[in-house]
Amino acid sequence: MVDNLKASNLLLETGDNAFVRMHDVVCDVALAIASKDHVFSLREGVGLEEWPKLDELQSCSKISLAYDDIRKLPEGLVCPELELFVLYHISDPILKIPNTFFEGMKKLKVLDLTNMHFTSLPSSLCCLANLRTLSLDWCILGDIAIIAELKKLESLSLIGSNIEQLPKEIGQLIHLRLLDLSNCSKLQVIPPNIISSLSQLEYLCMENSFTGWEVEGSNDKKTNACLAELKYLSHLVTLDIEVPDAKLLPKDILFENLIRFKILIGDVWSWCQNCETTETLKLNKLNTSLHSMDGISKLLKRVKDLYLRELSGGNHVLSELDREGFPALKHFHVESSPEIQYIMRSVEQIPGNPVFPALESLYLTKLINLHEVCHGQLPPGSFGYLRIVKVDDCDGIKCLFSISLA
Repeated sequence: MVDNLKASNLLLETGDNAFVRMHDVVCDVALAIASKDHVFSLREGVGLEEWPKLDELQSCSKISLAYDDIRKLPEGLVCPELELFVLYHISDPILKIPNTFFEGMKKLKVLDLTNMHFTSLPSSLCCLANLRTLSLDWCILGDIAIIAELKKLESLSLIGSNIEQLPKEIGQLIHLRLLDLSNCSKLQVIPPNIISSLSQLEYLCMENSFTGWEVEGSNDKKTNACLAELKYLSHLVTLDIEVPDAKLLPKDILFENLIRFKILIGDVWSWCQNCETTETLKLNKLNTSLHSMDGISKLLKRVKDLYLRELSGGNHVLSELDREGFPALKHFHVESSPEIQYIMRSVEQIPGNPVFPALESLYLTKLINLHEVCHGQLPPGSFGYLRIVKVDDCDGIKCLFSISLA
């Protein structure tokens, strides 16, 4: 859909696939159309001299206010039909949301407050019994326990906030389907049994965030969550997490329902590297026998972007990890693994089963004993899409590929 809008010049490129721009003229037209549909909206650089009159707000269904145009908020807005309220603001501690602000918005379903400062959240949040989505991205947050009163909440986003501890009351949000804690770099504590209580959760993102997982069953006085709690999330389809040590992974964790995942195991990886796909695994200091762990084994069959570092337990990668030849893998990075002599040995493959049939890029770094990528004859269809090969500091290599394959 986004590509079609770009092709029609309704959206513009930015050089980053994660972002788009909208031309000023297109934005003006969009705002004009929206204003006819009971929407009150301000864009960046357009000041608000006075709030709309009461009768104008009675039928208003959406309000969107942008950036630094708002200097002061009224004590409350009477908007009985309002379903969406968005306030984007520069990080200005002077602007406050009065405690009574949301009392006249009882139909509100979506509340998005960005770059705000809160000692505690406004008490009138308790009036929003129909709220489904709450976004407090890049906010300075104090006490947020009041969120537990939003019993119908399905989506909670705290991206980039300064939160240090997730309140245990969050576990009461039994209808929550999305929890986004990405870029919460100060988050140190997630009390036990909160995650496992969110049994309807479908999307859990902790990119560049919490890493303080505890070992399952370590003691009765755990202060943090353990990864075993993920086993209770039977609806989970999207997961972004970092695990400092593979020993923290339960052997019976399955990940069988995951569709999108970014899982980093080991304390050497960085989230700042752009992952080229939505199915990414980065594994450090793991034995090649890790395929015996059912959860990791299932992900290896579906992974599209795979990083391996300090691998041990064998002299070749392929048959040790995935005897099916990584059918979905598109980008493969292997580094700092001195035991590795080959990426694959054909004698270990099932006859006729192609290896790396979808692979587009191969990166080999600091494999000091690597002799060659492939040892023996390859099955038909192997490496058929390979376009990029980069080899660095692999001093022992004798042959990259055979002449016929090259």
